[in-house]
Amino acid sequence: MAEYICSMCNKKIGFGREKLQLYDEKGDELLYCSKCYDSIAKEDKLELSPLKKKTGSGFNVGYAMFGLVGGLGYADAQNESIMKPIKQYNLTLDKINYYSIMNFNRHFLLCGNDLKAGIMGKMGKELKTEKLNELAKQHHFQEFEMLDSKDQKSVKKEWKIFIKDNMKKNKKLKNLKTYLKQEIEIKNE
Repeated sequence: MAEYICSMCNKKIGFGREKLQLYDEKGDELLYCSKCYDSIAKEDKLELSPLKKKTGSGFNVGYAMFGLVGGLGYADAQNESIMKPIKQYNLTLDKINYYSIMNFNRHFLLCGNDLKAGIMGKMGKELKTEKLNELAKQHHFQEFEMLDSKDQKSVKKEWKIFIKDNMKKNKKLKNLKTYLKQEIEIKNE
C-alpha cells in the first residue's frame, strides 16, 4: 500500500482520510491533508490547480476526466443546477475556481456534488444581479433596482435574450465532464 505524506506538514495521511492532490504552476504534484488544505491562504490556492499540466503545454485530459470527476453519478437535477449558470454566463473554470475559493475556500472540482450545486446556484444569482445592473446602466444610467417597473421589464427582456443566446451556444455542454473537456481543449490552444 502506498504511503501518502502531506506536502505541507510532512505527516502521513492516514487510511480513509481525505487526500487532496493539487499541482503548482510548474506542474509539480502536491498532496495535502484536509487540515493543511483548509489552512492554505486563498491567494495561494488560486495558484494551485486540481488539473495536472502535461510536461509541454496543456493539461492531462485523462486525469481530469477519470481521476477527478470520473464516475460522477449525480442526479439530473444536480447536473442541471451545476451546468445552468455555466451555460447562461459562458463561465470559465478559472472564474468558477476563483469564486469557489474566495467564497467557499475550496477548489470547485474538489467539492462534492451538493456543494458544487450550491456554489453554482449562489454564483448564478450574483451574476444575474450584475448583468441586470450592467444592462440597466447601459440604457438607463441607473442600477436595476432603481428603475421603474416599465424600464425593469425592458431590461429583463434584454437579459432573457442574452441568456437564451448563451444557452443556445452552450447547448452541447450536457454535464461537467463535457464542460471540462471543452475547457482543457481551450487551454491547449
